[in-house]
Amino acid sequence: MSEDAGGGNAPTNAPIDGGAAPITPEGQTTSGGGESSQPWYSGVADEGLRGLAEQKQWTSMDQALDSYRNLEKMRGIPESELLRIPKAEDADGMSDMYNRLGRPTDAKGYDIGVEHGAETEFLFDMFHKAGLNNDQAKQVHEQYDSWLDQRGQQHQDNATAQSQVDMDDLKREWGSAYDATMDAAKRAVNRLGVTKEQLAGIESGMGTKGMMQLFANFGKATGEMGSLSNLDTTSGDGFRGMTPEAARSKYESLNADPDFKARLFSKDDRVRQKAMQERSNISKMAFDH
Repeated sequence: MSEDAGGGNAPTNAPIDGGAAPITPEGQTTSGGGESSQPWYSGVADEGLRGLAEQKQWTSMDQALDSYRNLEKMRGIPESELLRIPKAEDADGMSDMYNRLGRPTDAKGYDIGVEHGAETEFLFDMFHKAGLNNDQAKQVHEQYDSWLDQRGQQHQDNATAQSQVDMDDLKREWGSAYDATMDAAKRAVNRLGVTKEQLAGIESGMGTKGMMQLFANFGKATGEMGSLSNLDTTSGDGFRGMTPEAARSKYESLNADPDFKARLFSKDDRVRQKAMQERSNISKMAFDH
């Protein structure tokens, strides 16, 4: 007696409890007569999966499984390590992505070598809003800190160079009166009790030249420096405290002064030589600087 006739085990391709037709090795379901009449995926219970198989035009289960295997090979990573990039307007999705990438729970979670406090909290808030993890925040801070140092050094170098230019200008403008004018400016600073910090602020705002002119003028106005008009212009050293502008004015007045002309053309050699020396000195101060 055969197993079919004896009510033994049913064939492996028999329907179960009147459900969908079984899936055959060839990928086709069979009717009662054993002929293929429906696609292999017609026996799949999930409607979505059946639709996918139809859309992909998989002709057999082997082909569907092979497609999945190739997908895993191409992806090369497990599902748990995949990260979906949300759209920019999806704030919650972006936040979840940043968290998965290692962003601290809140701004207080950053540890980048900078103390948390009222003056620095804005920095950590900015890092957190930008979605940075701790390593990224530390790199950004170090790079910014380095840039600040470089910028500060460049600013200092530029200020030093400009200060030298200003001092050279003052030497030309003040001529032989440079040392006396500088001394008056320094005494004025001491008299006013200006601190180094205050001087630095004034110099930063006005420049070295403007600052020195300010205190030099103050020194002159308060008698810290003798009046240029009272200098002895009859001796060889009488022009040492005169600016080029004052010297040119004096030179013109001498040339227009009849008494000076008389001395310049005097028959007395001593008088004439002294007048010539006087004009030579004032000429140097006026034009040779």
